[in-house]
Amino acid sequence: MKNSRNILKQKLLPLLSNLHIIIGRWAKRLIIAGVVLALVFVALYWGVGVCLAVIAGFFVIRFIIPFLIGLTLSIIIPLVGIILLIVLILSLILLGVS
Repeated sequence: MKNSRNILKQKLLPLLSNLHIIIGRWAKRLIIAGVVLALVFVALYWGVGVCLAVIAGFFVIRFIIPFLIGLTLSIIIPLVGIILLIVLILSLILLGVS
C-alpha cells in the first residue's frame, strides 16, 4: 500500500507542479485561434480595411497598456487578447443584429 502511494506521488506531483504552465500554453493557443478566426470573419464580412484596423488597434493597446498599468508583458498580453476577443465578438453580434 505504501509503495503504491509513493508511485502515485511520483507521477502526479510533477504534473500538478507544471499545471499552470500547461494551462497558460493552451490558453494562449485558444486566444490566438479565436482572434485569428474572428479576424478572418471580419475580413470576409466587412473587408480587409476593418481587419487591418482591428490588428492596428490590438498592437496599439498592446504597446500602451503595460506602461499605464505597470504589469509585465507576460501577464498583460493574454489579458489584452481576451479583452479584444470579447469586444470583437460583442461588436460582431451587435452589428449583425442591427
